[in-house]
Amino acid sequence: MAATADSQPATFASRVAAAVAIPRVSWILLALLAAFVFTPRMLRSLWVDEANTLWIAHLGLREAIHRVQMWTGQSPLYSVISSFFAWDGIPVRDQILRIPSLIAVALAAYFVYRAAEEAIGAGAGFLGAAMVVLDPDTVRLGAQARPYACVLAIAAASSWLLVRWVERRDRRTLAAYAIVSAAVVWIHYLTATLFAAHLLYVLFVFFMERRRERWAELIGAWAVTVVLCLPLVPTYIRMSRHRHGLSFEAPPTLQTLTEYLAPSFFFLGLVLAAFILKIALPNVGGARLAVRGSFLFLLLCWWLIGPALFFAASTLSSAVIFLDRYLIWTIPARSLLAAYAGYAIFGSLQGRVWALLALLASTANPASVISTRHGTEELMPFVRIVRSVSPNNPPPLFLCSELPESDFMDWKNGFAPSSFLYTPLLAYPLRNPILPLPHLLSDDGKQYVSEMLNTRLARATEVLLVTHNDDWLQWMTARMQEAGFRSSAVQPNSYTVVTFTR
Repeated sequence: MAATADSQPATFASRVAAAVAIPRVSWILLALLAAFVFTPRMLRSLWVDEANTLWIAHLGLREAIHRVQMWTGQSPLYSVISSFFAWDGIPVRDQILRIPSLIAVALAAYFVYRAAEEAIGAGAGFLGAAMVVLDPDTVRLGAQARPYACVLAIAAASSWLLVRWVERRDRRTLAAYAIVSAAVVWIHYLTATLFAAHLLYVLFVFFMERRRERWAELIGAWAVTVVLCLPLVPTYIRMSRHRHGLSFEAPPTLQTLTEYLAPSFFFLGLVLAAFILKIALPNVGGARLAVRGSFLFLLLCWWLIGPALFFAASTLSSAVIFLDRYLIWTIPARSLLAAYAGYAIFGSLQGRVWALLALLASTANPASVISTRHGTEELMPFVRIVRSVSPNNPPPLFLCSELPESDFMDWKNGFAPSSFLYTPLLAYPLRNPILPLPHLLSDDGKQYVSEMLNTRLARATEVLLVTHNDDWLQWMTARMQEAGFRSSAVQPNSYTVVTFTR
């Protein structure tokens, strides 16, 4: 009886695992998990960078091309794409604006799937697709009206095409690689760092594995990519002149670097799922692998080089570029490495169970999804509060720009049609008389506030402030008290709304 009782849990677990491991079932479950994770994020209001996308795209393709030339650092290719999805004036405008990102996440999953199937083994594709779709950085950035999900897809496509050409040496694949590689740069300038990994991979193939067939054709493909990217050279020059605009974040630490390379919460889920599956199904074995060393070398370079270079640049210069959104192009490498490990340990079918269980324990964890249903940076929470204050006679509103460009541009003229410094007001208009302030507390900004108190606000009995900056909050509270105002503050998320009355 004891032996029978002991065998029942294993038998039940094996039956459940066998059902989940059915390919059709596992794909349906992955789709349901993705919908569960992404839907709450799709329903959020825009945050400031998404409002920037709306400002560029909402007047159509021609104006989007014009405006992206005015704003150094914005993605030309994504601006063109988003112009077809900027349907202003309808209730689901924000959700439609994010559709390109959802499509891009699906495409990234497809390209990672193909790379895993061809380079790791049959059945490894599901593991790679699951890892990339619900990677913590994909979840954080994949439902935003920003170019980062497109960066993810195009970087995955470019790398897959390079690996495929290395194995097949056909010109059709090489031509596709040259074009997609140009798109890598056009979708986001900093993604060009990916080519450092590509170069090292090719050198490994040519000199370590001694596979040098048609090497001249690859050089020609890279030359085509360079030619296609030449129109971006003036933009790179302008960016170098405005690199101080990238210094709005604190420099990274070694802990920041290691946490990006191996997100603790996500990897905890991977390890926890592995132990649970091994306990429930102790006889599960891995697949036999015949993975080329060059492919693993590519994954390691792809995973490590970008974070290492961005970390060095951010610690040795004033341009802080070590940000998860600038490094999203490394996620496919992280996902493929995880897929490789899962495939080696559990094989194809049980690897599906491991992947789904790992995601349930981490990014698709119901507690985690529920706790992040409201965005810390979304705009509508503070907009609702402002609209509720004296709706019949809206008071003047001091509004801090959330763009670092306002610290070296003409922020006082920030409401001109050609200005992008206060794009939240385009996304969610306010009836209040707006008094602009720069991003950071400055002497110029302080003088402007004092001038307003002595002129336009001399007889005001109610004034509002919306800021994301603690320095502005503290200084404004003290300055308004000097002018006879009392203050009360509400903080719906990372924004603070202060009502000054006298």
